[in-house]
This record gives sequence, C-alpha cells and structure tokens, in this order.
Amino acid sequence: MEGNFGYNGSERFAKEHRFGFFPTIGAAWYVSKEPFWEGNLQRIVSNLKLRGTYGLVGNDAIGSLDDRFFYLSEINPNVSAAGYTFGSEFGNRINGVTEGRLENRDITWETIKKIKFKCRGRAFQYG
Repeated sequence: MEGNFGYNGSERFAKEHRFGFFPTIGAAWYVSKEPFWEGNLQRIVSNLKLRGTYGLVGNDAIGSLDDRFFYLSEINPNVSAAGYTFGSEFGNRINGVTEGRLENRDITWETIKKIKFKCRGRAFQYG
C-alpha cells in the first residue's frame, strides 16, 4: 500500500482558492505469491499481480493561456465603438469603457476523481 499527495498553487485563482490538495492512495497484491496459488495454478499463470489506485487530480489550465487572472474583472478603457460624440456640432468624440468579464473570486481548481485498476500477469501453457 502507498499514499501520495500533491499540494499545488496557481496564480490563476484568488488567494482563497490558490492552492489545491490532491491525495492519492494505491494498493497491490501479488496473488501468485500466495500459498493457495501453488501447484496447477502456478504452472498456468506464474506471475499475477492486481493493482488499484484512487485519487484526485487538479487542473488550473481553464480557458485560454492568455487569460490568466480569472478572478479579476476585465475592463477595456478605450473602446471607440462604446464612445460618444458631443458638442454643438458634434465635433468632439470620447472613447467609452466596456467590461469584458465580471469579477469572480470563487473560480478554483477543476478536479476529477481518478480510479485505475491493473491486472498484470505472465501466462504459460502446459501440456
């Protein structure tokens, strides 16, 4: 049996969600080394091992690579399409401001539970 964990940090998230804890546990059993495996079973399969793992995996690569700070608002302060004209002859123009993304401080790690089983053995035929 073995245990493992990762404690990862990412600048993509607010301080409250910046770090993630991802534990894993695994176990293996050499069935072919048990006393009940001796004899005919040993001749058919000389080496049999069962193994299983379970754990959490975290991902911070959410969205595009150019969009690093998801928890912050995105303000565009100089957008001509959002501007306005004014004056007695409408000769003055000022660019406008748009908000591309609202602040969201709850964005955090994407996590999945991962389960893996393996059966490894070497088989020999006889007779």
